[in-house]
Amino acid sequence: MSASNIDMLMDLWGATLLPHDGSPPFANHSDLYQMIDSTTLGGAPWQNFAITYQGELPEVSAPDWMSSSYEVWFRDPHVLIKDVVANPDYKGHVDYAPIQEFDATGDRQYHNFMSGDWAWEQAVCIFVFLGLFPFIHFI
Repeated sequence: MSASNIDMLMDLWGATLLPHDGSPPFANHSDLYQMIDSTTLGGAPWQNFAITYQGELPEVSAPDWMSSSYEVWFRDPHVLIKDVVANPDYKGHVDYAPIQEFDATGDRQYHNFMSGDWAWEQAVCIFVFLGLFPFIHFI
């Protein structure tokens, strides 16, 4: 999200809290960036690469983006997941398997990714597959 959009979001967030004497979690984009930069937990370093458009260029007036180079910044998802799983703050708060919960009236309760339909369907799909083909072993 751009810095100006972060500032606008914090302004809107603050405006919704004014009647309740609250304040947004960050004053502006600089405050948010400072918090992100000061976070020391985890060992996933930032990595980057440059990307450019590789397709054919129109003969007349190609848009600027087709000839520009863009930097992409990311952290290795495998390292991030290992950091989350190893973090003692999450002990007892992470669902490692899909779950379906229902309240007293029978209404489905959704809490996080693992309580959603996709995670449940993937687990059921694998279970049915293994039931139909028990001779297949995963290494």
